[in-house]
Amino acid sequence: MGFHTLALTGTVTTAGGLTALGVVTDTVFPPSGNGYLMPDDMRVQAAYAGATNIQRARINAPSLLRVGYPSIRPVQQASISGTPANNPNLSLFLDAPVGVRTGEAVGIDAVTISTGGETVVGLL
Repeated sequence: MGFHTLALTGTVTTAGGLTALGVVTDTVFPPSGNGYLMPDDMRVQAAYAGATNIQRARINAPSLLRVGYPSIRPVQQASISGTPANNPNLSLFLDAPVGVRTGEAVGIDAVTISTGGETVVGLL
């Protein structure tokens, strides 16, 4: 079984509430709106969201709304402009991976306490 990391980033403020992060160009998964289009049924096994003033983040995909969007907890409150922290916070779903269906887009929504806008980085 193979693994692949998807990266997302965007400028987030408190005024917008939860804001969808934009996709970073990937050579395997095509972008679809503010997420990546799944070519087959996939499972998210880990997630990361980090920024200096990040408050919360969640995984967003249409089929997840049936129960509720999974939170990415804990988030990494640290500067992302320099060297990443040792042993960063990572949300693991190894015992119960988050299933994402074929043909739907999966992404990350986040909110910070920064009113001027702050860059947030997310990984799936």
